[in-house]
Amino acid sequence: MRSALLRRPAEAALILLAVTFGFALLGFMLALNATSRAFIDSARSDRIYVNSRFSSPNGLPLALEQQIKAIAGVTGVGAARWVYG
Repeated sequence: MRSALLRRPAEAALILLAVTFGFALLGFMLALNATSRAFIDSARSDRIYVNSRFSSPNGLPLALEQQIKAIAGVTGVGAARWVYG
């Protein structure tokens, strides 16, 4: 087996690099999954996030804000916007 590796050193190095990169990518994916799970589990459950179907430059339409305020248990409504640039 050793002689087969020494016969094609560039191929052996590329295979080792690909395997190393694959395991590193797997580790990053597992860490990202654990981080997102922890973030979701620690999120407050008394909030609702509403996205409009069509992009509005003014954020949340005023009529929608009034409808959300009319829901029982809602104490406040706010709007968030994306900053493009």
